[in-house]
Amino acid sequence: MIPLQLGPVVLANRVFVAPMAGVTDRPSRRLCRALGAGHAVSEMVTSRRDLWDSLKTSRRANHEGEPGTIAVQIAGTDAAMMAEAAAYNIDRGAQLIDINMGCPAKKVCNKWAGSALMQNEPLALEIAEAVVAVCAPRDVPVTLKWSRSAPRAMCPSRSRCAQAGATRTGTPWRWRAGSRPRASRC
Repeated sequence: MIPLQLGPVVLANRVFVAPMAGVTDRPSRRLCRALGAGHAVSEMVTSRRDLWDSLKTSRRANHEGEPGTIAVQIAGTDAAMMAEAAAYNIDRGAQLIDINMGCPAKKVCNKWAGSALMQNEPLALEIAEAVVAVCAPRDVPVTLKWSRSAPRAMCPSRSRCAQAGATRTGTPWRWRAGSRPRASRC
């Protein structure tokens, strides 16, 4: 398989395990890597500092003994809090930060995070810039997941996020009930 380089990080191959709450916990990521995945991203970690000490978040942020590149997905709607969450996770061993801009889960979208960010281009770009500003000096690449149903008008912000230093690595393969999968229009 062909390796993939994201900044200073070289992944063994292009087989990715997407972050999924309740699924991609540490044992699952270890198993996926043992079965050949080149990259496995953690479950989503909130950008809310008041929740970092909760059992749920502390388990998601624990990568002790994990092989391969430590990749953490962060979610939120405030650029400063997202930047702080990136630094928090880097301090705990993250070697790659993924910004959640593709999750269709109602509990995420109802807070205007995840794929709901696709409806606010300036905020999506502000978050990408803030996270990259924290990660770049530490040589930690930033990736994004985009909603497959993002409006065509959002395509320019995708390129702007890339110009800010973020790398688009994929599209999540999960949709809300009642919607149907479709090819990206960008």
